Amino acid sequence: MLSYGPASWREEEVLRRHPVVLAWLASHQVRADVEAARRCWRELGEPDAGGVVAEHTPAERLAVRDAVASIGRELTARARGTSVLHEALRGRTWRPRL
Repeated sequence: MLSYGPASWREEEVLRRHPVVLAWLASHQVRADVEAARRCWRELGEPDAGGVVAEHTPAERLAVRDAVASIGRELTARARGTSVLHEALRGRTWRPRL
């Protein structure tokens, strides 16, 4: 969980002592990262999208879109995981489903 946030989190002893708080912070951080990836994806879909991308990598625009999509999928999975972990640390239990 410490690696899901800024490096400064590693210096905060309170986060090591309170994993529920760490999971809560990580959940918020990862959701913000997911939203940032979605914003990038939307900008890439616009005709003159992400001037920076169009200007600096015109031949590789599709590769950039693929990379952003891959990052988005990874972050979405990470967001689900941090959310489940946070709930579990708070005492939520799940019943197995067949």
